[in-house]
Amino acid sequence: MTSKNPLGCGLLTLSAIVGVATIAGFFFLIMGMVTDITSGGQRFVVPGSGLVKIEKAGKYSIFHETRSVIDGVVYTASELPSGMSISVYDTSGTPIPTTSSSGGTYTSGGYEGAAVLDVIFPEASDYTVTATVTSGTMSSPTVLSVSEGLMPKIMMAVFGGVSLMFIGLSVSTLAGIAGIVILLLGMRRNPANTPPNAPGTAR
Repeated sequence: MTSKNPLGCGLLTLSAIVGVATIAGFFFLIMGMVTDITSGGQRFVVPGSGLVKIEKAGKYSIFHETRSVIDGVVYTASELPSGMSISVYDTSGTPIPTTSSSGGTYTSGGYEGAAVLDVIFPEASDYTVTATVTSGTMSSPTVLSVSEGLMPKIMMAVFGGVSLMFIGLSVSTLAGIAGIVILLLGMRRNPANTPPNAPGTAR
């Protein structure tokens, strides 16, 4: 019987563990990015105004949440009314330019949203986002959310995920190959014992 090689078996076990951990880590990294978008957004009900506290200057997106929850109240809406106007102001009342968003949607934790506008906040400060219906009517209130745009987070998630997968699967593959080589070498050095010759047979 071939003797077991603890080092080879250990490397194969390590290969399997690292492989599973890498795949799980990639999944949780992506889910964490999506959760960060939904949990980190500053939400307010419109028509109306919302005070947004920006801690870091940069590009942000204004999302319309077709499904949202604020203070235990569930809000649902198919889309923003065509007559709704959204404006952003700094503390002095100066308008901050906005542009149409390049797109991006999310669905996580009971929230569903789509980017409608992008805005570059020039500095960390408080800003006011106002949404008014200039024409037509709204059947019910809806929710806007302001957070960093989807694309930077997606790029970070992709870069981090690919790096994690490359490193983790490389380690897993090398450990697996090393384990197989060590087991094969052990089998060659310890061949299976042949049964002894029966009494009276020629040697």
